[in-house]
Amino acid sequence: AFALQPALTMFIGAGMIKVLLIFLDLFAILPSATSTYQLLFNAADAIYYFMPLFLGYGVAKKMNTEPAVGMAMGAILLAPTFIANVNGGTAMDFLGIDIYLKAYNGTFLPAILTSAVGCLLYRFLDKRIPLIVRKLIAPLVTMLIMVPLSYLVLGPIASIIGDYIAAAVMWLYNLTGFVGVAIFGILLPLLITTGMHFCFSPYWSAMVTAPGGELFYLISNCIYNINAGIACIVMSFKTKNIENKALFSSTGISSVVAGVSEPALFGVLLKNRKVLYAVMIGNAFGCAVAGLLHVAAHMWPPSWGVFMIPAFIDDTGMGLIYTLLAVGVGIVATAVATFVLYDGKDVVEE
Repeated sequence: AFALQPALTMFIGAGMIKVLLIFLDLFAILPSATSTYQLLFNAADAIYYFMPLFLGYGVAKKMNTEPAVGMAMGAILLAPTFIANVNGGTAMDFLGIDIYLKAYNGTFLPAILTSAVGCLLYRFLDKRIPLIVRKLIAPLVTMLIMVPLSYLVLGPIASIIGDYIAAAVMWLYNLTGFVGVAIFGILLPLLITTGMHFCFSPYWSAMVTAPGGELFYLISNCIYNINAGIACIVMSFKTKNIENKALFSSTGISSVVAGVSEPALFGVLLKNRKVLYAVMIGNAFGCAVAGLLHVAAHMWPPSWGVFMIPAFIDDTGMGLIYTLLAVGVGIVATAVATFVLYDGKDVVEE
């Protein structure tokens, strides 16, 4: 959370742009097919795409290192050719060692690890290299070490951890059914905190068009995004701090409507742990109901908040009803838990 704090304002702004665009498209004021809509939407998306840069800046500031060092570490993970080769499945190697093909745009943990190690290395070199060549040698050696270390070690470690978590959760779902969905809902905020939720993309993108649909990731994500926003909105009613009231309400609306939960998660919930627990409680109830009713996604989600709900419509029409029931249970449980656990005194300090 500390790494994202310096850029939180712009993440909120990007989320609110998506909220605005959803309503403009819904009421046919600015259709999604127009270039104006696409430019605004892509600009908002860019803020999240370049998350490693913002995280690198935040890590460097926290470690009292030149911000450019942290940003450079984040930029390594976003090298255009690297991303293009990953997306195209083009094999790469460094001195004969195969590189793990994984795109790190929009991820959290790889950027944190890379930036932290890079900043530590730069500080170590900066203190030991003679002043006359320090500004030349320190960044050169840092980059020469961090490029292969990021691609061969740090990035893959984060991705592999995420892959194992994905496999474990899917095994748990197959074993426990609705209990597994509830457990995943509880864990989802923590997975998003580390960026490991991206590891589920290959799974749900393949399953969503398969017979029977996708049964746990997308509905859990929908319930979580809405619950995170509801918790923030409840907080905005209870707090007396005007600045926090604005922060809570804006991040809440962004999460509920646009499904952009990062501002709510990193800017509010992780700093108010009792409310994070309230969201987890709401997730558990909502996801348990979804699991019991076998709510499944049958199409790619058009959004990640309330406008994600049409993805769960099935041929019988019951999918929509079951989804609304599961989401409603999650909202009520989250609102009640937040109202009880948040006393209005634990405010987020800027």
